[in-house]
Amino acid sequence: MTILIVSPVALFREPLGERLAARAQLRVLEAVSVGAAIPATAAGRPDVVLLDERACTRELVDALRHAFAPVKVLAIGVEACDDAILACARARVDGFVMGEASEQELVHAVACVQRGELACSPRAAALLLREAANGGGNGTRGSHLGLTPREEEIVALLDEGLSNKQIARKLGISPVTDKNHVHRILRKLGVGRRGAAAALVRKHYGGNGAAGRHH
Repeated sequence: MTILIVSPVALFREPLGERLAARAQLRVLEAVSVGAAIPATAAGRPDVVLLDERACTRELVDALRHAFAPVKVLAIGVEACDDAILACARARVDGFVMGEASEQELVHAVACVQRGELACSPRAAALLLREAANGGGNGTRGSHLGLTPREEEIVALLDEGLSNKQIARKLGISPVTDKNHVHRILRKLGVGRRGAAAALVRKHYGGNGAAGRHH
């Protein structure tokens, strides 16, 4: 089975590629950056792409499948929070491997998605079932910009000028979790700065910003 590893972080993708290449049942084609993912998929025609959650967007997943239709996409390093899981689900990946998963669990997940089975943790499965039962309530309740309610809440606080640490303290989450949220927001909105994200959402809601939805 051939795999391609895609991550924006070389210190993550390269050691992972070396470890997985030592396993007899896997052949690692490459461990590449996000910018090289599409041509590497078209040229290498992997069975499974391991896509770092930090780069997991619907646009990239669709482009990978357009480059090589049979490919399966497995989101890896997924943060153990509902927003991160739902963001990957909306990107239409074939499975999830949480950040705390072992290497053996990752290998098992690769085999699952290659067989056409959904690979995910019990927590992710329960969340997805709840979302399906609710008609996608938490996952689709957000704006047409594709933000989750939590992400809209964070954008509203960005618009108020709060720092990552201040937002984390206000929402009762860790600064690392808040930083990951902000990265996902910037990716979804296609902007590079926090202020630009807040301005875009403010414009989308007619000047009131996401804050108008949460106050």
